[in-house]
Amino acid sequence: MIIEPRYIVRENLMPFRSDTFLGTYNPDQLRSLQHAFRETCIELGRTNLTLAEQHRLAKIIYGIYDSGIEDPVAIARIVRHAESI
Repeated sequence: MIIEPRYIVRENLMPFRSDTFLGTYNPDQLRSLQHAFRETCIELGRTNLTLAEQHRLAKIIYGIYDSGIEDPVAIARIVRHAESI
């Protein structure tokens, strides 16, 4: 019998509190962040991230986005490069 870790998430979704939680981001920005999260998962070849892994990755993506880089593909490539160092 295979036992999976408890908080494995089947989809690569950026962790938000709920669909209505916007924080300081508008809906277009949230869509861009979600796109960046998915692109980053693809770039890194990661699937089935645990909740802790999702939060770690989201924090990195938020930081890059907040620094002024808003292109999801560029964000994914920056994260991939940082992970390779």
